[in-house]
Order: sequence, then structure tokens, then C-alpha cells
Amino acid sequence: MDRRTELDEESDEWIDWDEGLHCPMGTKENRKEYPNRFTWTCCESPADAEPCCVGRHVPKG
Repeated sequence: MDRRTELDEESDEWIDWDEGLHCPMGTKENRKEYPNRFTWTCCESPADAEPCCVGRHVPKG
């Protein structure tokens, strides 16, 4: 199961972010402080939401 997050560069939350004045957007610190600006790689939901449940397929019967 892949439960990583990635930077959501399309998020309106980054509009006023200037990497020249601030740190780069995709840092570990920003993942913790601004989780709504990142998405889960497994389902593209915001990182401040629970990740989707991905498990092994078990056939019926």
C-alpha cells in the first residue's frame, strides 16, 4: 500500500507562496504544518483526510 503524500501545486493555498522568500513548498515541515496543501498519492484526497483503504484482492467463494 502506498500511503505517501505529494505536493498539490494546483492548491489555491500556494497562491501567495514565494519560494524566494519562504522555503520550498514540498518540505517535510510544510507537510506537517499545511497538510491541506498536499494530497495522498493513492487517491488524490487532501493529506489532512484519511487515506483510502487499499488491500489485497480476495476472491469470493
